[in-house]
Amino acid sequence: MPNPKIGTIKCPIIGDVAEVRKDKNDKLYYVGLAGIISPKSAAGQARLKELATFDEKPITTDISETEPEHEPNATAKNWVDELLGGWGGPDD
Repeated sequence: MPNPKIGTIKCPIIGDVAEVRKDKNDKLYYVGLAGIISPKSAAGQARLKELATFDEKPITTDISETEPEHEPNATAKNWVDELLGGWGGPDD
């Protein structure tokens, strides 16, 4: 049996209205057409609380204005690249 719905949120991925639920560890997550989205970080939990609508209050925050969090990718410089100075990389 799924956890009970405690609120709603407009999904930033697809734009549908997703159900907000709470897991056994009291972490918020939402379920919509994009699947189960479960932010684990404190910042993610805080943002979900900020954007979600609880007790059927209308959604007032436009989530399209929020910037997504970006993680460094393989092309970003890191300390190993700086240490090796490009050693072993592609030949130019």
